[in-house]
Amino acid sequence: MNEQNPPTPEQSTGPVMPVTDKTLVRLTPTQMRQWRWASTRLLVLLWCAYLFGIWILSLQADSPSHASHWMIWCMMIGMLIIWPALTLSQTRYIIRPHHDGPNPEGLPGMPIPVPMRTWVVFIQWLCLGLVNQSVLWPMQITANWQVMQTMWINAALLAWSLLIGLFIAVGKRSFSTVHRSIAMLICVGLIFGEPLLQGITGISWHMLISPLHTVHQLLSGHITTTATSHITAVALAACVGWGILGIIQAARVES
Repeated sequence: MNEQNPPTPEQSTGPVMPVTDKTLVRLTPTQMRQWRWASTRLLVLLWCAYLFGIWILSLQADSPSHASHWMIWCMMIGMLIIWPALTLSQTRYIIRPHHDGPNPEGLPGMPIPVPMRTWVVFIQWLCLGLVNQSVLWPMQITANWQVMQTMWINAALLAWSLLIGLFIAVGKRSFSTVHRSIAMLICVGLIFGEPLLQGITGISWHMLISPLHTVHQLLSGHITTTATSHITAVALAACVGWGILGIIQAARVES
């Protein structure tokens, strides 16, 4: 039986992973694809731990309704603030081999930062949204919500998190910390910009960008046309933005 030799540095451009005996092992293309998915798997694991933690804290609430409200607000903060903060602060590297021998750190090449691909951010959003379903729908029973109320709360979380994911994807396409910081500030501004402006001016209005007012209405059981139209508009804007970003990325790949 013929044994396959491991790929040489000239045959593979995958990342180098350290092992226990302090040697360096180059990943095969299959292992490289698995490594790219590692960040998504870790994110889902951390998200499950986060949901479990806020569920433990919600048990201290004096009623199931208050506990459900606490869960929804914490889920919204996690999806709209913690997720972009965690993702935009990460950098992915590959090791690009060169013919001058290993660098001073002993690597067979130079570590080159590479942008996170747009579809990875979309897969992260999809995975987080699927995990949320296991939490949202049982709360319909514990909080005595209507089916339509649960559906619109779910739609609100998905719509705004999809919009946030769009800014994450745009920010991750750049290596500049300034660009990523701007993307994070936009995410924070989408959530807290209007409430802060209302607090400064003392004028109250139905928030057109921030989801806080709409989610508060839905949690109170008021499924108004304004709230549903707000969610639909945000979802459409997010879908259009993702479509444009996909077209731009496809054009760059072809060129």
